[in-house]
This record gives sequence, C-alpha cells and structure tokens, in this order.
Amino acid sequence: MDDSKTSPEPPEELDSLQRVVWGTLEPQKHRVINVAFSGGIDSTALLSLVVSLRTHLALRVRALHVNHGWTPDSDTWEAHCSRFCSDLAVPFESHRLGSSQPRVGRQGGSGGKSGEARARELRYQWFAQMIEPEDLLVTGHHLDDQGETLFFRLMRGASVRGLGAIRPFQHLYGLKVVRPLLEVPKTQLADWVTERGLPTVCDPSNSDEAYDRNLLRRQIFPVLQ
Repeated sequence: MDDSKTSPEPPEELDSLQRVVWGTLEPQKHRVINVAFSGGIDSTALLSLVVSLRTHLALRVRALHVNHGWTPDSDTWEAHCSRFCSDLAVPFESHRLGSSQPRVGRQGGSGGKSGEARARELRYQWFAQMIEPEDLLVTGHHLDDQGETLFFRLMRGASVRGLGAIRPFQHLYGLKVVRPLLEVPKTQLADWVTERGLPTVCDPSNSDEAYDRNLLRRQIFPVLQ
C-alpha cells in the first residue's frame, strides 16, 4: 500500500499528532479517506485530526458508523455521530447490524465465535460494501490497543505471525486498512479531545471486566506499568 514517493514536510503550524497523521495520509491523499467512527474518544480524535488536515492535503473525507444495537443507547450514539459529522461538514453513512443480517449480541455469536468477533466480521463486510477498492478505511487503533492485543495473543498462545499484533497497513476483507495512530498512547488522544472540547460517547461495557480485554486494561496493565 506504499505510494512511495518522498513526502513533503508538513506545515510548521501542525502539532505532533497532526504530523503523525500527515505522515500516513499524505502519500494516500488521492484516495477517499473513510474513517471508522464510533463516537468514542479514539475515533473522535482520529476524525478531527483527519479533518484538520483536509485543507492542507485536499482530502476527501467520509465517516462510516456501525450501530451494533447492543444497548438502548445505540441509536443515541448514532445520532450523536451524525450531528458531529454535520458540524464538521463530513459526509456520514451509518448501518445498523441486524438491518440486513441477523442481530448479533455481545455474548453470543455463530459458528463458535463470540458476539464481538461476529460483529467485527459484519462491520468489516459492510465497510467493504461501502468503500471502493482503491480507497482507504482509516481506524483509530492506538498504542494501548497494540499492547493489549499483543498480551491478549500471548495468553492465547498465538503463532509468531499472530504476535505481530496490529499492523499499520493491512489488506482485510478486500479493504486497504490504515491505522495512523498505532504509536500514539490513548492519553494523548484523550488530551486532544479534551483540549478542543469535542463531544464523545462512552460505552459502559468498556468497564465490564467480564470481557478479557477490559480485564487486561483495568487490572493487569496498570500493575505492569
């Protein structure tokens, strides 16, 4: 996925986070940038960062939101994301899981997969329907996600390939997936959002330690740090 020409230097007025995203998107600026947008801190920071570079790079930006329908708040979160994108003049598309596929709950899936794993499949299948093969899906995975994923795979006895954790560029479900924030800690993204007063939504299940990733995030990683 490397359009490898020497990228021009970013404008001096850009801050460190903008420069990180610039470095990833500048070589891809001729493609449509589709941002996976949930309304949480990570994707809100990502979308606002991409939009902050829109004029500099003449980017074509679109936000894609998946309404999982897991909680009564799901429709409220979708409405929030739609309003946020409207305020930024970013085209917004949303899809509710269950509108064209069987509804998927978090705890149960099909074929032996967890509900979250099945929902991820359906989410990426919809993204693949929405995005042209030459364009990009950009996600807000960050450094904390990288550490958690590596630790999670270690616990599961992953292969050497699996221990590579999350990749900054990947072909997935026929998509070109780009993750420009993998070297950025979540605290830095939270600071970006707070300093600019950006509204976000919070999924209360992120504090439920019945989920392995949440247990790692809330109990194991603080001890290691």
